[in-house]
Amino acid sequence: MRLLWSWASGALAALTLAGLAQAAPAAHPNFDGVWLVDRRYNVQAGTAPMDGSPVPFLEWTKALKEASVKSEAAGLPWSANNQRCLVAGTLRAFKGNFPWEMVHTDKALILLFEEDGRVNPIPFRDHHKKHLKPTWYGDPIARWDGDTVVVDTIGFNEKTPFVSSTWHTSALHTVMRYRLINDGKNLEVRTTIEDPGAYSKPWETMVVFNRMPPGYKLRDYRCIENNQDLPPTGLFGPE
Repeated sequence: MRLLWSWASGALAALTLAGLAQAAPAAHPNFDGVWLVDRRYNVQAGTAPMDGSPVPFLEWTKALKEASVKSEAAGLPWSANNQRCLVAGTLRAFKGNFPWEMVHTDKALILLFEEDGRVNPIPFRDHHKKHLKPTWYGDPIARWDGDTVVVDTIGFNEKTPFVSSTWHTSALHTVMRYRLINDGKNLEVRTTIEDPGAYSKPWETMVVFNRMPPGYKLRDYRCIENNQDLPPTGLFGPE
């Protein structure tokens, strides 16, 4: 009887451990690190459609784009947000001039931009806040899809045009899919852009980042007055 009880107890313990092991979630990759865009993939700073088609502008956004091109050809480019000490927005902040850092915790992804020391926290949450007030970064929420973090964002204001002079409305909805590639040496971000107020259909774009060397520290950078990079005319483009 003792032998039978011992065997049964051992078998039960083994089955319990096996069940726990089977039920345990797979370990997720960690995105901690400092990243800098790989310019081979930096097509219009991640806002050109991946399939090579043109941006599906509506008439008013197409008109703004064409006006910007003409103005630049005449030597009067429209100043970008970052040249006016305004928030660039996540897609434009990925443009490649400055590195950025991702801090990965169980509760959130936190994007730290060297450019003007801006911070964009992205909580792991299954729903957006109610009664959103439009903001520069919108209301991003994250969830896991296998080894990929999916970041869904709504609630943008209308003040963060993409490169170059590609405007959107407060109806903008982006879905970013972050995943490590090349044994963690690179970070791929695929973004679906949807805004029925500015574009005729959604499209997908992609940016790939290189991991900076271990120990790399973001520099202290702040936007200051008397920016010498502004065009001499002071033209800002549409507000």
